[in-house]
Amino acid sequence: MRFILSNLLQSGAEEINFHNALNYIPDDSFSDLDQVARPRIIKSHEAYREQFPRVIYIVRDPRDAYVSYFEYLRKKLPEGMTFSAFLRQPSIYPCRWHEHVASWIDKPAVKVLVKYEDMLSDCFSEMKRVLAILPHVHVSDEQLRHAIDASSFANMRKIEETKGRPFRTEKDRETATTFVRKGIKGDWRNHFSKDDEQLILEEAGDAMLALNYLR
Repeated sequence: MRFILSNLLQSGAEEINFHNALNYIPDDSFSDLDQVARPRIIKSHEAYREQFPRVIYIVRDPRDAYVSYFEYLRKKLPEGMTFSAFLRQPSIYPCRWHEHVASWIDKPAVKVLVKYEDMLSDCFSEMKRVLAILPHVHVSDEQLRHAIDASSFANMRKIEETKGRPFRTEKDRETATTFVRKGIKGDWRNHFSKDDEQLILEEAGDAMLALNYLR
């Protein structure tokens, strides 16, 4: 989402990468938002914050989300920590998946809810829904298709490999893993034990049903 919107906001003079994307879609944990001109689109991982008046809420199957986050943090976790142990940590930033969903799902600020899986299957249609709430972003269908192509998973992986990513500290750089890893749905089946599945169903089953992640 961030790459696509950045590609739509830029003038066409530069290739969006993990560094200059901050100029178009600043990160609330990485950027000085007081210096960002309005209207602005801000990326955030936070649970509900009343300061965000118009929200594009992106949700992913919690099972895949936890696997992805585990792989992202792998070098920062205690040596030998298994996925099952990670899944049972009482504190996971910014909070447990079901807590995050519960904090946002019924808030009037959420103007459009986008499922990651729907972006995989029909990104163009999902982005049209998103653009409908961004009146300051004026683009043609051709420009949108170009931005989606430029933000493909394969292209993002190539950009990460060649241009790298910004880091706050050298330690962050040393403990970083590949950000663009698989990007598929259903990979959780290769990581979850039966006990892991039961844990997620018990704590997040209601939210998963509401979002059609359980049939």
